[in-house]
Amino acid sequence: MRFLLFSLILLTTAASANVYKWTDATGRVHFSDKPPATAAEKLDIETQRTDPEQLSARLTDEPAQQAQPGTIVADESQQDEFEREQNIRRDENCARARDALASLLSATRIYEPLPDGGRRYLEEDEVDQRMTDARRDVDEWCGSSE
Repeated sequence: MRFLLFSLILLTTAASANVYKWTDATGRVHFSDKPPATAAEKLDIETQRTDPEQLSARLTDEPAQQAQPGTIVADESQQDEFEREQNIRRDENCARARDALASLLSATRIYEPLPDGGRRYLEEDEVDQRMTDARRDVDEWCGSSE
């Protein structure tokens, strides 16, 4: 109900707005509610009122349309594709997290590069924090720490 009320309010404010159309120096057409500094054509846009009965009928029909067998199969294949993509991303992030942890474990001194090309070596507590973060990332993406 709130959505319907909000939509009707939004439609009434949009119906009273002016729309201007102009072309910039590069040939692009623009539309705006405020006239530009250059000449613009004011457009008279006709709006249509929303029939509340028609809107409520359409909203009640949508769940029935979604329950049709063809849409369920499409949704399942989309879900399978989405899960495959998520698994690929998870595997890539797992590999990155494991590499980062291995680099931290094998390094004798850890540093950050400075903008001038120099190095700032990390303090022991900073290295510990990075190790903790790296282990947490491995746990998050791979399921267990090494």
